[in-house]
Amino acid sequence: MLPDVHLIAKPEERRTKVNNLTSKQVKALPLMAQGMSGVDVAKEVGVTPQTVSEWKQSPDFAAALNGLKMEYLEGAKCLLQQSPSKAVQTLIDLMENSESEETRRKAALDILRLSGFEPGKHESYAWGIGPTDVEAMTHKINGTFDLHSMLKGL
Repeated sequence: MLPDVHLIAKPEERRTKVNNLTSKQVKALPLMAQGMSGVDVAKEVGVTPQTVSEWKQSPDFAAALNGLKMEYLEGAKCLLQQSPSKAVQTLIDLMENSESEETRRKAALDILRLSGFEPGKHESYAWGIGPTDVEAMTHKINGTFDLHSMLKGL
């Protein structure tokens, strides 16, 4: 379930306008935006399912609902944008601190793949950039590129 809209934006910062809505409609908005069924929303706010269906046809309610859904999506996007560094740190911690050799190995391989290096995939060398020396580039162009041989010299 998505976070409550109050966690995403302060009331004065919200773009979703609820001026023309009843208090029951305002209460229904976050429930519906989070995917609760019309029947369950009706029970929660004390109206009939028919009333909830009618609200969905109201331009004011529908626009407010769509606005709130957009706020939820933007909030989720912000949370996701903060996650990659945590995910990378988790992989590094696993690679460095796990008691299981298998877990350390898998974390190391994940880090290599995510950093653009996958053994056996010539085009994956250095984020897909390819070789940086003339000899290796010549081999790549001629189709004789061997990543493993090139790495032996490192």
